Amino acid sequence: MRAGRSTTVVVLLSLGCVCVSAPCQGERFRIRGVVLEAGSLQPISGVEVWLTSYQAEGESTPAVSRGFQTGPSGTFSFDLNRKGLYNLEARKEGYILPGPVVRGFGPVTDVLVDSANPEQEVHLLLARPAQLSGRAVDEENGEPVPNLKVRAIYAFYQDGRRVLFPTPNLAATDKEGRFHWAGLFPGQYLLELEPEAEVGERIVLSFTGAEWKKVDHGYRRNYLPAAGDVETAVPFVLDAGADLDVGALSVRKGPAYRARIHLSGEACGAGDRATAVLYQEPRGPLFVGASGAVPCNGEFMLRGLAPGSYALDLSSNPKGPEQRQLGHYTFEVAGENVDLDLALRRGVSVGGRVVTPEKTQPAGLSIELRPIGGVNFPNDYKAGVEADGKFRLTNIDVRPQRIRIEGLGKGYFIQSMEYNGRAVPDGILRLEPVAPLHFLTVTLGDKPATLLGRVTDNGRPVRTPYVLLVKWPTEPGDYYSQFIPTKGSADGRFTFAGLAPGDYRIVAVSLADGDELNEPNVLPSLLERAKKVTLAERSTLETTLEVARP
Repeated sequence: MRAGRSTTVVVLLSLGCVCVSAPCQGERFRIRGVVLEAGSLQPISGVEVWLTSYQAEGESTPAVSRGFQTGPSGTFSFDLNRKGLYNLEARKEGYILPGPVVRGFGPVTDVLVDSANPEQEVHLLLARPAQLSGRAVDEENGEPVPNLKVRAIYAFYQDGRRVLFPTPNLAATDKEGRFHWAGLFPGQYLLELEPEAEVGERIVLSFTGAEWKKVDHGYRRNYLPAAGDVETAVPFVLDAGADLDVGALSVRKGPAYRARIHLSGEACGAGDRATAVLYQEPRGPLFVGASGAVPCNGEFMLRGLAPGSYALDLSSNPKGPEQRQLGHYTFEVAGENVDLDLALRRGVSVGGRVVTPEKTQPAGLSIELRPIGGVNFPNDYKAGVEADGKFRLTNIDVRPQRIRIEGLGKGYFIQSMEYNGRAVPDGILRLEPVAPLHFLTVTLGDKPATLLGRVTDNGRPVRTPYVLLVKWPTEPGDYYSQFIPTKGSADGRFTFAGLAPGDYRIVAVSLADGDELNEPNVLPSLLERAKKVTLAERSTLETTLEVARP
């Protein structure tokens, strides 16, 4: 529940429409929808759908909650007599969340109804939990391997590339090498086998020169069903409600190397500590191999390193973010132990100005930078814009930063951005560490355009389509960061407001197909043949789209 809001719960289950707050008279609003099962997208009956109205601070009208039980069609409907923000939640015994990332769907969502949008349609998604089991055996002799830690890795696509999400589901192989999980999301999975020797201390603070030179031997960290290579592995497909036994999976032995790290910090005092996070490239920081406190000025050792590429992110632990020192390093392990000299450094200060045509700033305007890649240590990369348009951000990590501007409202749009006099067309700030100063200029326009229309399928409206708008031309690598999404209404209508004038491409798919846009080459292929539109200043353009099929 949002901070500053309270809720009073009143329970009511019904098989008909539910009126909220008072008899349904005067201005009318409605929220309706359907509860679907993950995978099959078939309706689920007997689901309790709870609608809760949010009560803003100081509001006299009491907040209420109502329940609705779906019938055979899985549908629900709430008739409302007041506009506002409502929360919907689907619950049914024996069902769970559909997964970490499902575009456009979920069991919980917020819905806003007002005079401009008096009726909203919602799709909610639930899943039957699945089970997965198997057996780890030695690759050379086929004997069962006990005491291995096995983790389920949820695999999905995001922005055209595979993302691997380590679930908290960790099992240990028994004396027969068997492992088992219950309660898993449906979807695609890899298995990570972690040797018992690696479960212990991987960051060592006290060691001798002889200990650093040692090479460990034993079962290596493996990713299955591939023979060790996580990038080429073909995941297991786990359907909703399935009980899948993947059989015998081979694990292999091999060397595990060590790295000695000599760390120095510009402003580290005696006894000061830093946080170290080790992960393997290119899988990213979701796959944390080890993390812990290390000397800010001193030595520590990493152990259990199989051959491959690694990244080590470091952050000092100051009293405030302006004193924080950071480091991001990559290194290779290939056949021997490694010795590294690394340093912590403060970031850079970024000054800037927001320029508007009338030289007056929108109230509440702020600039935020979000680091791209690596571990995002807590920091304050956000600054308010002063009345004269100036802003300043301090101690910014020199990694690429995505620029986010909040508080524009519908009357302004971002016309251009420049860093040290050079255009920033993709909204990503690429800082030059050796530059004597860092200055970001954001120019706003105050004559935005509006694009509205309807999505059809052979002349019939498409219910709640997923519509994407992209400024054109755009580099293929920037499609995912530059598109503007919206979800259409029950009759297929959509609206984009506050747009910068110029050329765009627009494409729409059914909400059920929205996830496929994340798969490799799907979105670029659709955009290359998408409808072209041109928007002039303060124009309103209406168009009709035929639904696309990925």
